[in-house]
Amino acid sequence: MAKQGLLPPICDRVADWAIRHSAAEVTALFSPRTITRILPRTVESQIDDVYLSRRIANQGGRYLVPLDRARLVGPTGLIRLSDGSFSAESVYRRSNVLADPDYRVRTRRPQRACPGNYFSLLVVWARGRAYYHWLHDTLERLYGVMEHLPDDTKFIVPAELAPFQRETLRLVGIDEDRIAPYSGEEWELERLYFAPPATNSGSHRRDADAWLRDAILDAYGISSGSPDRRIFVSRRSQNERRVVNETALEEFLSGYGFETCVPEHLSFRQQVELFAEADVIVSTHGSAFTNMLFAPRGVKVVDMIEPGMIPWGYVFWAMAEELGHEYWYFVADAVSRPGHQNDTLVPIDKLASTFDSMGLGPSHICL
Repeated sequence: MAKQGLLPPICDRVADWAIRHSAAEVTALFSPRTITRILPRTVESQIDDVYLSRRIANQGGRYLVPLDRARLVGPTGLIRLSDGSFSAESVYRRSNVLADPDYRVRTRRPQRACPGNYFSLLVVWARGRAYYHWLHDTLERLYGVMEHLPDDTKFIVPAELAPFQRETLRLVGIDEDRIAPYSGEEWELERLYFAPPATNSGSHRRDADAWLRDAILDAYGISSGSPDRRIFVSRRSQNERRVVNETALEEFLSGYGFETCVPEHLSFRQQVELFAEADVIVSTHGSAFTNMLFAPRGVKVVDMIEPGMIPWGYVFWAMAEELGHEYWYFVADAVSRPGHQNDTLVPIDKLASTFDSMGLGPSHICL
């Protein structure tokens, strides 16, 4: 391992670097802002600190700048500028650069010269097929930049894409011939158009969420009608964090007019169509909640959170808030499963109490 003093410099803001090192024009996309979120609703005796600490959110500004001879380095897609410094913004923050093995140790990798124009959709949290991170972290990087890119720009993506990832790229206007699959080599790009993330992973910008929602709904020709479907999202097809009392839970929910959705059994389009008609969404904490993106404004969301997932509870609260939804949560019970993440036991009395507080009583049952 290289000694700390010999590590390459880190660039905290590429726009400032570009102004100092080149004549490249920096295009401002939007300004920084501070927002105050409405705290979540809950039947718990007090709201967890994970929500309180994120009530006020500072959202950074965004810009676009062309870079000549920038390099992509390693599986994370670290961006190394032409003077050898690494961009912190490409992986959100300086600490993520410092933690990346490809920053600390120069690994010999196949090198490739890439002529033409490029935009990177490589995201540190979305290297696999994580549904939430792909839609939020990856696709929302396109917000505000598409109209500023040359028509021949290629978009750098992970080499292995799931069908839903290829489908969503098509829906936002990126066809197969504009995809540049990346497998972790070292690429020197003739010109890289660089923009910081639209928002931090786990936080949300209302305009970015709305842009992605509208792009997908419009591409499918789907419009939100009168929302009347109550949806329970099941994890029964997942290997982790399943609901151990799901049969009893479904029996309770059926009395309130809920239908069960197993997202893995539906195509991406079918998921969009279903959630575009949602009135209430109930689920344990998981990436399928991302589908609230397609629900009509004001949908009620109930997040049943196993205690081990509480540190990430803010993610779908932030999303619901930016979309204008009504977010509720309560803490469920953990069921240990050796060698796996905890399963969940949903306290049905807490769910019943939540429905009462929401006004979702017997007189509101869907027939």
